[in-house]
Amino acid sequence: MSTRKVLAFSYLDRYATLVLVIISSMIMARLLSPAEMGVYSVTMVFLSFTGPLKDLGASQYIIREKHLKPEMIRAAWAVQLGLGIILAIFVLGVSNLVADFYREPRIKSIMLVLALTFFLNPFGTLTLAMLSREMRFGSIAIIRFSGTFIGSLISILFAWLGFGPISLAYGALASSLASAFASLWFRPNGLPWIPGFVGIKKIISFGTTVTGISIMNVAYDGTPELILGRLQGMTATGLFGRAKSLVSIFERLVMDGVYAAALPIFSKKIRENESISDVFVKAATLVSGIGWPLLAFLAIFAYPLVTLFYGPKWESAVDITRILCLAMAMIIPALLCGPPLVALGRIKTVFWLTIFNACLQTGLAALGALISLQGLGWAITLSTFSLAILWLYISKSLIGFTWKSFLSNLGKSVVVTVGACVIPVTIVLLFGLKSIHPLSTLVLGGLGALAGYLLTAKAVRHPVWQEIDHIVLRRLGIAA
Repeated sequence: MSTRKVLAFSYLDRYATLVLVIISSMIMARLLSPAEMGVYSVTMVFLSFTGPLKDLGASQYIIREKHLKPEMIRAAWAVQLGLGIILAIFVLGVSNLVADFYREPRIKSIMLVLALTFFLNPFGTLTLAMLSREMRFGSIAIIRFSGTFIGSLISILFAWLGFGPISLAYGALASSLASAFASLWFRPNGLPWIPGFVGIKKIISFGTTVTGISIMNVAYDGTPELILGRLQGMTATGLFGRAKSLVSIFERLVMDGVYAAALPIFSKKIRENESISDVFVKAATLVSGIGWPLLAFLAIFAYPLVTLFYGPKWESAVDITRILCLAMAMIIPALLCGPPLVALGRIKTVFWLTIFNACLQTGLAALGALISLQGLGWAITLSTFSLAILWLYISKSLIGFTWKSFLSNLGKSVVVTVGACVIPVTIVLLFGLKSIHPLSTLVLGGLGALAGYLLTAKAVRHPVWQEIDHIVLRRLGIAA
């Protein structure tokens, strides 16, 4: 399967899922209060630290291994199944302690429900890893979509019935069940059911570093909410969580699909002794060329977007949304440094960089959260700017790209972003940041942003326009 087809299926998966997530979020924001959303957010952030342990890098080992043997697959299955059981027991055991720490008894009941998902997850993860190795992203899309669809329905149903924040936990459990059953349908022939122990030491050795990286990434991403929940309360945490969800639309639209395909693509290039520097530069240009204009649009129209998506009671999330857009924009150029380094076997480098990420983010987040919700946002912005520079500086020699090529391509993304912002900024100057007609403002601004984006992308021959030309225009018989 070609790189374009791999990315196409990967994006189909993410976009279909994103539509469901957006619709579900809009409904849930109207059924639950900011404080109730904050309770669930804190619980999920705490549990996200255990998430990387449920696999211990076994999936990445299966994807990356050049000569995969049956005993290696059995060993990976043993690791996944064993850790699923252990983590389910652990979550049950600490649920009371976490609830007491945050002085919120509802956290305990949420954790009791979510503990069951750790037991169910292994029944799908091995299948997903094998499908990723075989680049069967169409099958992966169906599995993920099924889980998200069922989970969203269950969450909405229980919230509508008045169950409060635990509704989201019931949805997560239903999602795990649906994904596990869907995985059975697409399970590759010959995939073993009986776990084995031959080669398990090799998987654990590889997985220890990979898992450490994942845990540090979770700490980098989730620590701000944990700190905020303790220092500023559940309402502030709920507001931060909604703002973060809105900004993360970029990651769901762009990066989730890229991340899913990046390691298999870079690993395949390296196995075939091909250079990855040009692929990396083009990918970073595509990501920035999509991400920067999108984040600029979100920041400009934060007020109508927040109030339309979540309702008037979430208006206090507007300022932190704009700050988080800036923070995300800072890190975009370095977002793709990790996968090629892992594919090159430089896992230790990624590990130590990720530890530094987590430490810097945690320290700055603690200082910012002591001040206010907005203080936390500016602390995160400073952190992401510093980390982007560090990651790119270290990755340059390992991946083999040059600053001239990298920065000149990013310059095209800057031009495209400016072009996309001309009409939205004009609309804001005419009607203000808080337009009395939010929907019409968004529609007009969106159409204007798209027109400016496409015109400037074509003018500078941005890789985004080249992809549009190749995938859409030529197949429709339209000359670019």
